[in-house]
Amino acid sequence: MHTKIHALFLLILALAMSSNSMAAETSRYRYCNVFADGVCFGIAAGDQLIQTIPIDYTIYEVTLSSGKALTIYNGMNPPRMSGYHSVQEAEGKGWRAKLMQPISGAGSSVFEVAPSGRDVFRITLSRTPDIEAIDFLRNFRICSGGSARGIRCKDEFPLRELAGGLQSN
Repeated sequence: MHTKIHALFLLILALAMSSNSMAAETSRYRYCNVFADGVCFGIAAGDQLIQTIPIDYTIYEVTLSSGKALTIYNGMNPPRMSGYHSVQEAEGKGWRAKLMQPISGAGSSVFEVAPSGRDVFRITLSRTPDIEAIDFLRNFRICSGGSARGIRCKDEFPLRELAGGLQSN
């Protein structure tokens, strides 16, 4: 009897673990392969990334395989956002994030991620997001380090909740 209960428990545990891994595999953006000051994010097969360093900041231009374009500003002094207001904010240990929308209702959605003591990341969507763009945004992770010890990225996803509230087309 004890052996049957143990076997049943192991079967339930195995099923639970396989359903969790299947859910994680539905995202095209499971891993980080772009590392910046305080965050990392993933670029999947079929996506394009152009990185430009004009002066003391970095611009990442990302085109997803669906054709949606995102621009990511990474620097200490992002340009002012006139005509936008914050509609949702999130905060965690060592970071804060917000979603900004145009006051007029027409225009791009803008996300900001600010790891404590690090650069600001401002992500601008060129058009209404699709499922792939939302999935991309949800993969941003908070990282620390950058010394000889390497970079450590946590399972903290500052845009997960914010991007989940967007309407996709």
